[in-house]
Amino acid sequence: MTLLVAIAAFSDAFVAPASRAAVGRRPQAKPEARRPQDRDAEGALPWLGKLALAGAALGPVCDNFHSGFGVLAYDKYEIAIGAAPAWWGGGHLFQTAAWVPPLFALAALIIGGIDALVAARAPPAAAPSGARVAAGVGAFVALYALSAALAGAPPPGAGAAPATSSLALWPPALALWALLDPSPSSFVAGALTAVGGPLIEVALLGGGGAFAEPFG
Repeated sequence: MTLLVAIAAFSDAFVAPASRAAVGRRPQAKPEARRPQDRDAEGALPWLGKLALAGAALGPVCDNFHSGFGVLAYDKYEIAIGAAPAWWGGGHLFQTAAWVPPLFALAALIIGGIDALVAARAPPAAAPSGARVAAGVGAFVALYALSAALAGAPPPGAGAAPATSSLALWPPALALWALLDPSPSSFVAGALTAVGGPLIEVALLGGGGAFAEPFG
């Protein structure tokens, strides 16, 4: 229920000002003339704040799926809350790290910024509704959980290989894009995230042993 409330509360954060501007509206008289950059800043700053807050709130929820399935574990800065029931696999009911919320907040800003920049050059036909955005966020969280279930299936070591997981996750991800937001900006943002996300993961893991893990 908490996750559903968070998705509903933050769904507006994922609709960029550039996307809203693309929807046809009749011009309205302004009480005073202002520079275009001032008006853009007034709309962008609150949106960026909500976007960062959404990433910080939803990121640990997604990260907890991987922790719960044993895909990853934290040696330092761990946050562990509640004892998990046996059907969850034991351990903790919620487990993440202190640096996860700011990292996901930064990721949300980068992904949202890419989407907004592309949308400014190739505006979508219409801004997606809040309900459609909430459905997309919820589906993304479900895919995140599926990725954890595939990689961390019991017993230990029996999880799907990375290539198998990719084959299972790519089709529904593309279907979500086609159904919920088939715009060039969302495709570019998603494609760059698909490439950049694993590279960031490699860096967080110490580059495969090339250097010390940044957060231990």
